[in-house]
Amino acid sequence: MNQNRLHIASRKGLFTYTRDAAGWRHSGTAFLGSPVALSLASADGRTVFAALNLGHFGTKLHRSDDGGTTWTELEPPKYPKVEGADEKEKAPALAGIWSMAWTGTPGGLWCGTAPGALFRSDDNGATWQINDALWDHPARKACARRSCPRICSSIR
Repeated sequence: MNQNRLHIASRKGLFTYTRDAAGWRHSGTAFLGSPVALSLASADGRTVFAALNLGHFGTKLHRSDDGGTTWTELEPPKYPKVEGADEKEKAPALAGIWSMAWTGTPGGLWCGTAPGALFRSDDNGATWQINDALWDHPARKACARRSCPRICSSIR
């Protein structure tokens, strides 16, 4: 694990600090002025994800494969269309990414979203699959009618 680099997500951007013999120093800034909800770095520090919540412009997901020097925007997770809805009704809109974690397999990621859903990627965030068992759970559906944003964290 790379313990000499720290990525700090804030409402003002993503700030990177690097530790050397003299201590910690600011070594980079990404997404200056944009709210970064979270960042997730791989154990070796080369792959870094950043989730941005840009309000009117929506939730954005970025990945760096060089420790945060350059960034590529990825397609964020998408919800399935609501079953039984009329043709005009679309899938729920992604309000935010509030949690990300490594699955323990190469390129594997978990992504918790609002409205409450859990997605998995096995290709470093290039594509996402929703966890159908949680998405179809009756408690999530009941809570969705009451606007509970994070039902996945409370389903037993």
